[in-house]
Amino acid sequence: LRDEGVASICEAVQRNKEIKLTSLDVSSNLAGSKAAKSVAAMLVVATSLTELDLSRNDLGDIGVEAVAAAVKESKTLQILKLEGWSDESVVSVKGAIAMVAAIAVNASL
Repeated sequence: LRDEGVASICEAVQRNKEIKLTSLDVSSNLAGSKAAKSVAAMLVVATSLTELDLSRNDLGDIGVEAVAAAVKESKTLQILKLEGWSDESVVSVKGAIAMVAAIAVNASL
């Protein structure tokens, strides 16, 4: 799917308030920081989403930080999978700290 495909899915979910999406798996899609920003925007408004899998993508620090900011706001997310970064993905301590801080304040995770 790459960035464009993931962004399209997220935009469709944001536009259609009738969608009661509970789980989204976009793992192993070569998604980068642009896709992560789209996921983050969707996560803030997707009030029924309880599970999100972003494993094995190339989110990098910028993408992880965007998702972390949305995770802080999410009231429904219960499961977040970020395992197995690809070889090209670089997530430094900065990105990891942002996600740990987000998880720490999110009561549903």
